Amino acid sequence: MARPRAFVLWLACNGRLATKDRLRRFGLINDENCIFCHQRETHNHLFFGCHTLKDVWLKVLMWLQVVHDPKEWHEELPWMMQTCNGKRWKYAFLKCAVTETMYHVWKHRN
Repeated sequence: MARPRAFVLWLACNGRLATKDRLRRFGLINDENCIFCHQRETHNHLFFGCHTLKDVWLKVLMWLQVVHDPKEWHEELPWMMQTCNGKRWKYAFLKCAVTETMYHVWKHRN
């Protein structure tokens, strides 16, 4: 059985999370506004476009002592895959922090 954190990360990486723009396309909701900043919620916006959540990412990266300015989702996914691919403990810790941050953003949003 998949752990919820890893499953949310897998869904995010494959563009399968039920973000508000997707739910609206399926006719399930009318409101597409982000609960954090009230702009249109998309996959990219939820994780890297929202100013409130970008501050969260910057604080996590600063805590890890990683110098990086989060960009758009299509740029961040390759960066995460390349950066988290190392064998040293710092890379494993970064991978864990990315997984946990994405899970808690999604959990808080819901």
